[in-house]
Amino acid sequence: MEIHFRIFNESYDRAVAPNSPKFFARFYQILAASYTRIEILLSEMPIARQERNLAFSLLNLVSYGATGNGRAGLTDLAAIFGGDREIVPAEFYDVWLACLLETVRELDRRYSDQVGAAWTQLVSPGLEHLRAVSEDPEPI
Repeated sequence: MEIHFRIFNESYDRAVAPNSPKFFARFYQILAASYTRIEILLSEMPIARQERNLAFSLLNLVSYGATGNGRAGLTDLAAIFGGDREIVPAEFYDVWLACLLETVRELDRRYSDQVGAAWTQLVSPGLEHLRAVSEDPEPI
């Protein structure tokens, strides 16, 4: 896990940290093009809020993936992502991850399969938790 966390951090420093508004804007462009049903939700949400939500999401997903702690943060994410199961169904999380990886691929000049694997390893546990919450009416 330590190696993946180091690779993730290095990639984050290249792709996100230098210009996070560009990263977030590009992510949402890719997401809206890939999952048209989300446009309804995004069109009603100011860009600044979308960017805050993505930053909050990444922080909580990576924290959960790296430590296994932080279910409270994931519960908050479930409300952001899946508060309306009609708009954000369980399949959304696969699309979200694919769009995140595409954004990293575009903005990390040193992207590799290993970088993609590090991002996936760190955010997937949290996304699986969110998927379970969206599929089950009873919170986990």
